[in-house]
Amino acid sequence: MAIYFSGEEIVEMGIKIEEMGQKFYESYAGYTEEEEIKNLFTFLAGEEIKHKLRFQEILDSMKKGEFSISYDSEPVDEYFKAIINTRIFTDPESAIQLAKSSKNAVEAVNNAITFEKDTLVFFYGFFELIKDETKNIIWKLIEEEKSHIRMLHDMKNKIQ
Repeated sequence: MAIYFSGEEIVEMGIKIEEMGQKFYESYAGYTEEEEIKNLFTFLAGEEIKHKLRFQEILDSMKKGEFSISYDSEPVDEYFKAIINTRIFTDPESAIQLAKSSKNAVEAVNNAITFEKDTLVFFYGFFELIKDETKNIIWKLIEEEKSHIRMLHDMKNKIQ
């Protein structure tokens, strides 16, 4: 069974991922009393907004139906289904709920690290499928996501 993704669908998935991250970070920053965590999560929410805007620019510059991707291979099909179906957040509401249900800052940071890793898996999974001129933008986003993981890891070490 083949799965098909249009270029627009891939970019729209990226936008949705960034929106979910933004909701998670804003939600936890909105009620934590820990100033360092609040500042980091507020910064990361802003980063998610910037990433969403970059994806929107890509989407706006695309011609309708510019490219589509088709896979007939069962392992590849299962891989992309796994990427899409096993994310820590499946919609903005689940991101908000996860932030609210975090027992403490360490758990919130762990959830944030998992989200950033999920985002990297998504970016890497589609990286070879996009146009060369778009790869530069996505590569910059990948590097930023890696820096977010480093920031979160440093914060986790600090608060444990």
